[in-house]
Amino acid sequence: MIKINLNPKKKNKKGLDLSGIKGVELGRLYSGSDAILAIIFIVLLVSPIVYYFIIETEMEKLNEEKLRIFSEINRYKIIQSRVDKVKKEISEKEKLTKVLNEKLKVYENLALYKTNTVRMLSFSINSVPEGLWLESIKLSLDNGNILGYAFNPNLISIYYKNLEKNYDVSVSNMELKLSKTNTTYYFFSFDLKKLGGN
Repeated sequence: MIKINLNPKKKNKKGLDLSGIKGVELGRLYSGSDAILAIIFIVLLVSPIVYYFIIETEMEKLNEEKLRIFSEINRYKIIQSRVDKVKKEISEKEKLTKVLNEKLKVYENLALYKTNTVRMLSFSINSVPEGLWLESIKLSLDNGNILGYAFNPNLISIYYKNLEKNYDVSVSNMELKLSKTNTTYYFFSFDLKKLGGN
């Protein structure tokens, strides 16, 4: 017996029943407006993913740049600390040099003072004429003072002239005095200046 299907249903190659789909034509699925809509749909679907990957790539680059900058900052901080340490050492050495220079000047001045004072003392004593005696000699680098006595005023004048050969001498006091034994004598006081230049 032969079966005849009076209501045949259309089947595609894979055996799917397409007869229930009404008003849909296979050729219409690929028409121009549907293709544009499909492309727009795909673009809208794919664009956030692409955008996400672009943002992630940029974030990675920015993080790498941030790490590089932090590394540079740390390197500059280390260099700055070394520079500060060197500046501190230089400052300390400059202070030490200044102190040493001041001490050197003090020693030089002491040597000069000693030389001038010894020379002045030696000259002041060696210039004393016979019959005149000194009571005190005060010496400094810039000036001096000599106190003494004599029985004869001419001896004081001779001593004054002897000192005047090397120093600027001025008489600060000259008196005639009487001792307890009723002896007259002369008291004198000389000021000496400009000792450093001689």
